Amino acid sequence: MKAKQKAIKRILAGTDFSRPAANAVLRAAMLAAEHSASLEIVHVAPPRPTRAHLRRLGFGGSAAGDSDAPYKVHLDRARDLANSQGVVVSVKLLSGSAPAMLTREAARVTADLVVLGHRGERSLKDALIGTTAERMIERWTGDTLIVKNAPKETYGTILACVALGPVSCSVVMSAVALSRQARLHVLHAYDPPFEVKLLAHGTNGETIAKHRAAAKDEAVRGLAEMLERCPVPGERHLECHVRYGGWYGAPSTVVLGAAVRYAADIIVAGKNQSVLEEFFLGSVTKKIVRAARADVLVSDSR
Repeated sequence: MKAKQKAIKRILAGTDFSRPAANAVLRAAMLAAEHSASLEIVHVAPPRPTRAHLRRLGFGGSAAGDSDAPYKVHLDRARDLANSQGVVVSVKLLSGSAPAMLTREAARVTADLVVLGHRGERSLKDALIGTTAERMIERWTGDTLIVKNAPKETYGTILACVALGPVSCSVVMSAVALSRQARLHVLHAYDPPFEVKLLAHGTNGETIAKHRAAAKDEAVRGLAEMLERCPVPGERHLECHVRYGGWYGAPSTVVLGAAVRYAADIIVAGKNQSVLEEFFLGSVTKKIVRAARADVLVSDSR
């Protein structure tokens, strides 16, 4: 079954008014201008105290009356930043858990793309449960763009990383939809089956080399067959690469190295499909999100 084409017509950008979030808002606005898409900017404030809670703390019931005013000022500034790109934008203030409320709002507006800024792990909480961006990726069933850098121009080079699994076509189509003119690389890092066992049993180098060559041939065929299922426009050229990613070369390391080699502005990767693998090992995609210097778009199979 062929994958579906994708288009970016509705974008939602989350902001906490930090510098990384401002970069995300600007990138979202640039994409909205490029794709003639609608843009909504959302800030999720901490849960508001109830009147009863305020009274218990010794405040009057109206003490929280103007508590939203600072948020609205910052949202207006975010709107001005987006307007500088020539797009019409709406803003919204919500209250509660940021990942949960952003996911709910993205579903309400049927966003084609959610854009967030990436923040480094600055606390034990981030290290254990992930940043807001990482938790949003886990919840949202659509495409999520994590902005790492201050935008200066439209994306010029895209690196799409595929594992030849169920989400691979979606990754390619997300990359195609992201830009009409960017140079597009498609990378598959293959891991020869049973190679670790062969090495552990002292298999000679010639046999290992033949095993790797056979695995690469199969990976090349698999990549070609996968791309046949992707409705990529005929005029869109894809530069395909198959790289060894076994034993010492973990797939995430291969991807990060390729991003530098091809000077990619953005990496497109698929969401991890195995909850068990995610829990015990951490997904390849999560490692890419945390370590990449380029922006990262995480594609889901929706």
